[in-house]
Amino acid sequence: MKRIILLLATLATIYSVNAKTIHWITFIDTTDPDVGQFDVIGRDVLYNRYINLINAALSEKGYNYALHDYYGARTSPQNCKTVVENLKTESDDLIMFYYIGHGARAHNDNTRWPQMALAQHYDDKLVPLVWVHSTLKNKPHRLLVTIGMCCNSESNISPKMAPIFAPNYGNTYMSDAATENIAKLFLGQKGDIILSSSSPKEPSRPIGLGADKGIDIFTLYMTMGLSCVMDGDISPNWDSLLSCVSNGVNEKIQEIYHKTQTPQWESNLTGAEVPDNSIAQTATTPTPTHEEVDRQSQTSAEENESTDNRDKIINWLNSSFNLLINQQIDDEKRMELGDIILSKISDTSIPVRTLGQDSDVVVGRQDLKDFVGRLSTSRVLKGIAVANMNSSGIYVREIYQK
Repeated sequence: MKRIILLLATLATIYSVNAKTIHWITFIDTTDPDVGQFDVIGRDVLYNRYINLINAALSEKGYNYALHDYYGARTSPQNCKTVVENLKTESDDLIMFYYIGHGARAHNDNTRWPQMALAQHYDDKLVPLVWVHSTLKNKPHRLLVTIGMCCNSESNISPKMAPIFAPNYGNTYMSDAATENIAKLFLGQKGDIILSSSSPKEPSRPIGLGADKGIDIFTLYMTMGLSCVMDGDISPNWDSLLSCVSNGVNEKIQEIYHKTQTPQWESNLTGAEVPDNSIAQTATTPTPTHEEVDRQSQTSAEENESTDNRDKIINWLNSSFNLLINQQIDDEKRMELGDIILSKISDTSIPVRTLGQDSDVVVGRQDLKDFVGRLSTSRVLKGIAVANMNSSGIYVREIYQK
């Protein structure tokens, strides 16, 4: 871990990335005894077939991304309140909130939107989805999408303001056309959307994936809908995507359960011009001295007691790795950046393991030196996503040009 903290300190002092940002806020209840296993799979599918693809596509439009990934013991109402209220954004940023877990609505609730349980079952701690949306809506943004994948059926709480995909065990590939379609979806409209996986009085249900595994039907169809957008099967706009998802969810629920589950949304969108390919601006700073790196490493080590600092390290790694593969940056500068990073790392043998898209199967292994060298000279990579980081090394998923 100390080697990775040193990497963070070095990156923080060498380059300043002035790109626009996609803020992903995900709260996923993976520990619930009833639906936790479904939500573990839901989280994997959401990141591997939705978030990672969007990040790779929009990086070509000058967008960095910041992950606020809460699951397991970190899924709590207080953490939700804290991250939503404290999020700092700019006017060109995208804000994406996605919740997967239990939810409900009061019998006399006049709103359309559910309340989120967030891994607990006390009425007074439930967080209204509409509160999240209203709070984030007051922050600067280009596009805000708030999604609650939870039941919207009535409960004795108080009111407050599928088709099965084949797992991919190898790397992911994305065409230029798919990249542009994602850009049109996320940058071609400005405004905000609030969306829930079911309408008032309806539960949200799972679908089996075989071998005692399953996933919530809504998240499955969201990822399938994005795939249809990428392939050009539906128009790259939110009404087309959500209509497709809603119809697919309802048909599958009727087929399996003979019930209804109708995703609902409310959008306030206007058309916008998709920006041209925009290089992520970088500004070199004076090379830090060994004393400066050592001091910052010590500070980072002290802060590392919190899991929030781990998130910062992963976000730094994501930003830096994707900067290295940015082909709009001059090749010599990419290699120079790689050399500077490596020159400040005392041990460049940190293992980097590449995982398949939908599994933890390792499909490639390199040490950090070779990995950085490959990134800074690559002409085929479109995106890198850090999937995990621990004492054994760094785990990534790679997205290639098709």
